[in-house]
Amino acid sequence: MSRTSKYFLFLVVVILSTLLVKGAGVSVPTGTWAAFSNMAEPRDGASAALLADGRVLITGGSGANGESASAEIFNGGGAFSPAASMNAARSRHVSVALLDGRVLVAGGSTGGGGVTNSAEIYDPASDSWTSVAGGMVEARAGHTASLLADGRVLIAGGDSVATISSSVEIFDPTIDSFSFAGILSSPRKDHAAAVLADGRVLIVGGSDGTNVLASSDIFDAASGTVSAGPALSSPRAGHSATTLLDGSVLVVGGSNGADDLATSEIADSAAAAFAPGANMSAPRSGHLAFRLPNNNSVLIVGGSSMGTAQASAELYIPWSGTFQPTGALSTARAGAAGSTMQQHGLLLVAGGSGQASSELYGFATVKTERTTMHPARS
Repeated sequence: MSRTSKYFLFLVVVILSTLLVKGAGVSVPTGTWAAFSNMAEPRDGASAALLADGRVLITGGSGANGESASAEIFNGGGAFSPAASMNAARSRHVSVALLDGRVLVAGGSTGGGGVTNSAEIYDPASDSWTSVAGGMVEARAGHTASLLADGRVLIAGGDSVATISSSVEIFDPTIDSFSFAGILSSPRKDHAAAVLADGRVLIVGGSDGTNVLASSDIFDAASGTVSAGPALSSPRAGHSATTLLDGSVLVVGGSNGADDLATSEIADSAAAAFAPGANMSAPRSGHLAFRLPNNNSVLIVGGSSMGTAQASAELYIPWSGTFQPTGALSTARAGAAGSTMQQHGLLLVAGGSGQASSELYGFATVKTERTTMHPARS
């Protein structure tokens, strides 16, 4: 059988939308959400990272008692268990699963309105945290973190107590250290970042503290340089940016400073220009966006619209270039954390909007030999 024939054979092996998505004893009907265990405490602005063994690490966030240092692990069976607490309480931080299996947590808001440059690394083998000596070059919260192909992590923008950051820095896991890596064309907070197919990172939109931005920057990991990227047709902050299977980047929603947006834009695979995309059924900002593994659709979920938390979710279908509604969360959530699961066809969303609850989403998957169908980072 030819490779082409094999490929088409794999494509027809699809889990139909009427079937149940199963994994480690968990079953969720495709296109729906199912409520699962509660975390030990409510968490807004927490962060999630998928561990190599398939569990999901949830860290920090804020609740009734302010920022938290605690961490929890969601296992494949649908339950949370406590993990070792971080050395510092934080929310609006980033967490990134490193190629060696550890998890980097960096920055964030602290109690009393402060912002930290501290960073620490979780070792799932020993359930322990180790502080990164010296922390980040700059204190920042609400920044983006992008895992580069060589295993380093790019940190960009964010805000501190009195300023908006225009810098980028790199974490090198071989020496567990941060270093300055360049200056953006504008200070940016509430921006989005996506790793391009060629390894560059597109950093797009956001706010400079006064104006909502339409500009973008591109970080070239090979040369270590930052250059201006294409402009959006509309300024937006609190949006998402997700790399699609063909290498293009889908930018969705956000706020233009006056209104939340239902519009989308798509950057070509070379990130040379943005073109208008389809509209969602409803405007939203501060939402979560996931390219679904072994599926290629992008799930847009939760967030807020005109200050009200949303429970609705939509799927962007790349081959038709359209959005279509899918099952709604049982609880409206803004500021939630989430991750795809290692089990085929399951995705976790937890916390947000003062909630300790979690939900799993079931989605159809396509069996394929193509390694590019693996999860994408947005």
